[in-house]
Amino acid sequence: MVAATSSNVGDLPDFAVLRYNRDGDLDPTFGSDGTVRTDIGSSSFDFALAVALQPNGKIVVGGTTAGATGDFALARYNEDGSLDSSFGSFGKVVTDLASSSTDAVLSVAIQPNGKILAAGVGIVGGDNDFTFARYESDGSLDPSFGSGGVVRIDLGSTSDNLKGVELLPNGKILAIGSTPAAGTFDFALTRLNADGSLDQRFGTDGKVFTDVSGGGDFAQGADVEPSGKIVVAGFTGCCVAGDFEVVRYNADGSLDTSFGSGGVVVTDLGSGTDTPSDLAVTQSGKTLVVGVSSASGSADLAVVRYDQDGSLDPSFGSAGIALTDFGSSNEAARVVALLPDGGIVVAGNHTSSESFDTDVVVARYLAR
Repeated sequence: MVAATSSNVGDLPDFAVLRYNRDGDLDPTFGSDGTVRTDIGSSSFDFALAVALQPNGKIVVGGTTAGATGDFALARYNEDGSLDSSFGSFGKVVTDLASSSTDAVLSVAIQPNGKILAAGVGIVGGDNDFTFARYESDGSLDPSFGSGGVVRIDLGSTSDNLKGVELLPNGKILAIGSTPAAGTFDFALTRLNADGSLDQRFGTDGKVFTDVSGGGDFAQGADVEPSGKIVVAGFTGCCVAGDFEVVRYNADGSLDTSFGSGGVVVTDLGSGTDTPSDLAVTQSGKTLVVGVSSASGSADLAVVRYDQDGSLDPSFGSAGIALTDFGSSNEAARVVALLPDGGIVVAGNHTSSESFDTDVVVARYLAR
C-alpha cells in the first residue's frame, strides 16, 4: 500500500510518500527505508493531498505548493521511489492556473490512455470553483481538454468545494463536493464529457445538488458501482453532532429510491461528531464508508458497511460499525482501499494526546 502525506522535517513541509508491505512493515526497497520526501518548491509549503497508481507501477502524487499563492503540484515516482525524470521537470510539475489564484489538487485519477487528471479547488478573487487540469503522460497540459488543459466549473457560489473525482467506464468524469448555491451547503455533483465540457445528460446542465438534512451537508467521497450507480458519503454540519450521510444516485443523477429512504441513509455512530472521508463499493455491492467518530469521547477510526439496500450490514463489526481506538490518542481515517482477497485497508492520522505529534496510521480489517 502507498500513502501520501506531508512531512515537516526542516523549516517547511514537503511531500512525503510511504510504501508498506502486506504485513504492515515499511517496504525497505522503496526510497529510504520505505519513505520518500520531496521538496517541490525550495521556499514554499508543499502539501501532498492525493495519490494514484499507474498500471506500470509508477506513483503520481498531487497537492499544492504554496509560495505567494498556491499552485497545482504533481510529482511522479518510479517503483523504487526515485523521481521519474520523464515527467515534467525532473519528476515534478507545478501549474500556476492563474497569476492571482490559489489552487490545490485534492484528487488524482489515471485515465486508461495514460493521461493524468488532477482535480481540486481554484480560488480567483475570492471565488472558489471546481477546478480540473489534465496532463499528458510526460506532464505537459493536454490541449484537448477544456481551455489549454484546464477546466473551471462555477456551481453558482463563491464557495464551491470539490472533494473527489471518479473516472467512468464511458470516459466521462464525475466530481463531487459541496456548494451553498441554494443557501446552505448541499452535496454537489458534476459530470464532464471527455473533453471537459459539462455533460448535459446528467442532472440539470451537468450538475446535481442534494439537500440531505435541511442544514449544511458536505460530500467527502464517492465511488461508482459496476451498474453505473453513484454512491456519495458526507456529513451533516447542521447540528452540534454530525452524522454519516450516504446517498446513492442513478447514472443520470437522479436519486436511487431503492437505497435507504428515497436514496438517503443517515447513520449516527453515537454521541459526538461523526465525519466520513472516503468510501468504496465492494465487488458484492456493499458500501464501505470510513472516517472518524468521537462516540467514545476521543476520536477513533470508524469503518461502516452497508448492504445494497442501505441498511447496516450486521455481519460486519458491531451491527455494521467498527470503531478502532488506539489508546490515549485521536485517530482519523482518510482513505480506504480494497484488497483482492476482500480485505480492507484504511489509512489516516494518529495524534498523541500527550505529545501532540501526528503520525500516519494504517489499519487492515478482515472482510468477513
